[in-house]
Amino acid sequence: MFKNESAIKSNKKWVAVIIALLAGGGFFLLTSRGSLPGTGLPSASPSIAPVTAAGSRSFAITEDGSLWGWGRNSFGQSENDAIISQGESINIMNNVAAVYANSRTIMVIASDGTLWSIGAQIQGLRNWIFRSVVFISNNDPSFSYNPVQIMNNVVTVSISNHEWSHAMAITSDGGLWGWGYNRFGQLGISTTEDSRRRPVRVMDDVIAVSTDNHHTFAITSDGTLWGWGYNRFGQLGDGTTEDRHQPVKIMDDVIAVCRTVAITSNGTLWGWGDANLNRFGSDDDVIRNKPIKIMEDVVSVSSGGTFTFAITSDRGLWGWGDNRYGQLGDNTMENRHTPVRIMDDVVAVSAGSVHTLAITSDGILWAWGNNQFGQLGDGTAENHHSPVKIMDGIHTPNVSKGQVR
Repeated sequence: MFKNESAIKSNKKWVAVIIALLAGGGFFLLTSRGSLPGTGLPSASPSIAPVTAAGSRSFAITEDGSLWGWGRNSFGQSENDAIISQGESINIMNNVAAVYANSRTIMVIASDGTLWSIGAQIQGLRNWIFRSVVFISNNDPSFSYNPVQIMNNVVTVSISNHEWSHAMAITSDGGLWGWGYNRFGQLGISTTEDSRRRPVRVMDDVIAVSTDNHHTFAITSDGTLWGWGYNRFGQLGDGTTEDRHQPVKIMDDVIAVCRTVAITSNGTLWGWGDANLNRFGSDDDVIRNKPIKIMEDVVSVSSGGTFTFAITSDRGLWGWGDNRYGQLGDNTMENRHTPVRIMDDVVAVSAGSVHTLAITSDGILWAWGNNQFGQLGDGTAENHHSPVKIMDGIHTPNVSKGQVR
């Protein structure tokens, strides 16, 4: 009886592999990676991104370059969704310059410019089909509990926060690279046909990039903002609601972009897209398919799922949008349609799905919002409607125009 059960399981495994191949998962057999993208380029000077809030997880880099995380299954070290570090952070990697994450993937730029991925590997729709089928065999090659090297000489990276994610990275020569899901043309490669398992070069002369659900923005060295991908709700800001499969010009004189908000060189913050996302400080439900002015004197911006923060030149932190879990930190649960000042002396902020992390100039990390899975790191599972101190010794970047998280 036992032998028959083993044979059945074995047959299921091979059937799963065959189905996956037919469904477009044949890349699984192509295990040879060849040389990594970015090899041979000038050495990178990675941008500093010391903190990120993602889903029900939080990550921070300390002064010595150590990466720490806490919250819901934050590090690929647990195969379930348990709270694995409520009130206690866990060291993930060392020699880290920047961290980025969504609800399933962590990406880290090491101090030498190498890009690493932990958790769900971003590989596109074919990979999603493949994972769904091979789950029968309890073997998911697209998920890694240990860091996997993706590229060399990376300056910055952005990951979309969606089940079918895509990622974008800028290398030291200004090249923009993209990989992952591409159904709506969000990779910018003039097609919606092929999701990409490995990074493909998309543009040159790029200095900043931001991904969102199914679309992408990039800034070139002349200050031009370009966008492409899904555009049903005017989220590209090009004056239309037509999807774009390759970069189209959005506006000039831009120094930073985060999702559907951007900063121009004079410190003006602009926003566009779906008003229901509360990203451009409006109390109506009108779709804006062109940028509108939000506020002035802004040096840094971070936009979460349905709320946004801006840091002004005096290090004041301002927030607006959805506040049902207290994620704005203004000691209320009231939604805000215009910016409200939250705290002072802030040098970095990261808006997650329903919680927020911020760093003050003395290297102290503060957190607030939803805390169901211990993502605030204060040793409780209680929501907080105003900033609470979490830890000190966090790497603190200098606030300058154009920073974005």
